[in-house]
Amino acid sequence: MLAVALFVNADADEIERLHSRVRFDAVQLHGDETPADLERIHRRLPDVKLIWARRVVPVDVDRLGREFDECRERGVPLFACLLDAKIDGVYGGTGQALPWKEISQRYRRAEWPPLILAGGLTPDNVAQAVRIVRPFGVDVAGGVESDRGVKDPQRVRDFIEAVRTVDARSAE
Repeated sequence: MLAVALFVNADADEIERLHSRVRFDAVQLHGDETPADLERIHRRLPDVKLIWARRVVPVDVDRLGREFDECRERGVPLFACLLDAKIDGVYGGTGQALPWKEISQRYRRAEWPPLILAGGLTPDNVAQAVRIVRPFGVDVAGGVESDRGVKDPQRVRDFIEAVRTVDARSAE
């Protein structure tokens, strides 16, 4: 299990300060960070895994490819890429589902970091999303809330059970 700290538009100094007080294994960067920003973070905290959130709709594989190439050129190892819906001015938690079939067909798994799927996932649709996309992981926020910012324990349990059901079926 990884302890993951989520940041939106934080700089390397801020991330390093927090890491010195609260040890975490990975950072999820969910803002407008660039490959140069990721390089600065990686140089300061080389043992911390980097999860880079990219807000995409439509899925611009050319842009993703260029960004991943630049990370490689800068020596930035990406632990995973989280794909989320893009709504201008909103960083995550949009409740908007991504085009799962398009992602499944266009995400270059052999070349790119492991995929974490986000965007509009709920206990009711996550199993279908996992079956279509076959991501490395899933990320949820609003899809398990009973009220804005309030996680509902039963919805969290239902979400996890839905994901585990797909995993169990795929193991058969």
